[in-house]
Amino acid sequence: MPGNRHTSVRSRQIANELRRYRETAGLSCSDAGAKLGVSGSKISRIETGASGFQIEDVAALLGLYHVPAAERRAIVELAKKSDEKGWWERQYDLPHRWKNFIEFESKASRIQNFEQVVVPGLLQTAEYIRASFRAATAR
Repeated sequence: MPGNRHTSVRSRQIANELRRYRETAGLSCSDAGAKLGVSGSKISRIETGASGFQIEDVAALLGLYHVPAAERRAIVELAKKSDEKGWWERQYDLPHRWKNFIEFESKASRIQNFEQVVVPGLLQTAEYIRASFRAATAR
């Protein structure tokens, strides 16, 4: 998220859902904040990841946006787990950015890759690499 480079995928998912529900409800951040007695900038910071969120904030926003009970429970449960560390976060020598990529991959239902010039790495065979090297050195 733009404001916080170290938010988890779960936190980003919750923030995106909150924004989507707010927009569906036809409310601005200022409107939502006023109805809950907080500033519109707090709502914006929650939705952009510039600040963390409290479970109570998430529940209050979901109630304000009239989110169905089953969805509300699922999002609150996700919010409760947002600080749990995944197995990839115990790899201390990995840069944080890589840990985010691993978490995104673990949550993905589909991964796409586009290579304009070469065959994607996962499809490259030993013979393909040898031919690529031969072609590069022949130039």
